[in-house]
Amino acid sequence: MSITVTPIFSIIGKSLIFYWMTLPRFSYIAEDFESFMVGPTTPPLDQYSSWIYMIETNSISGVNDWIKQRINLRPTPDTRSILVLLDDHITQGALKHSGLIDETELYIIKSTQGHHTVGKVFSGRFMEISTNIDELSILLSDILDFIEMNNTNTQLFFFDLSTLINNNGWKRVYTLLISLIPQLKSKKVQTYFIYTPGTQKNSHETEILRHLGDQIIDLND
Repeated sequence: MSITVTPIFSIIGKSLIFYWMTLPRFSYIAEDFESFMVGPTTPPLDQYSSWIYMIETNSISGVNDWIKQRINLRPTPDTRSILVLLDDHITQGALKHSGLIDETELYIIKSTQGHHTVGKVFSGRFMEISTNIDELSILLSDILDFIEMNNTNTQLFFFDLSTLINNNGWKRVYTLLISLIPQLKSKKVQTYFIYTPGTQKNSHETEILRHLGDQIIDLND
């Protein structure tokens, strides 16, 4: 009897360990991010046919005002806005000057070259991560699980997607996008991928990006 029972209990034990290991633990999410995201929410949005927007611009000068406008026009009063800054040349001083860092309805996640401590918070509603695309992927996975678990209406901004492509290569970013976009749609997260086509090395990449979105918005018009 023990010959057959022991392996069964061993299998069950290993299965339970694997189950708990795969549960979302939000290890990459800072404590103040949780407090920012959790709160009274309206039912998840269903009325939108477009969730993924590809935003093209030749100049970053108007991007800050456009993002602030989108925050003010958010779909519901309780919609949380998250800006993922992919350009590590944008300094805290520049963010303060733009007024984005003072937006109470916005949480900023900024990638920084050489940064190795995930989820380090150095001011309210501000998280710093490294420029490593794998770290970004894990963080986004945690955020999406958190959004789903808490039924939070959320809009995401990514800027500048072109910088991410130039730093990590087209294939790695494309792989991330085709994995990420279906999850964003299924969780009803309005997402704006902002990029500067003029800085990309291959114009063919811009055409592919356009086809990944539900809508294209040209800020140059």
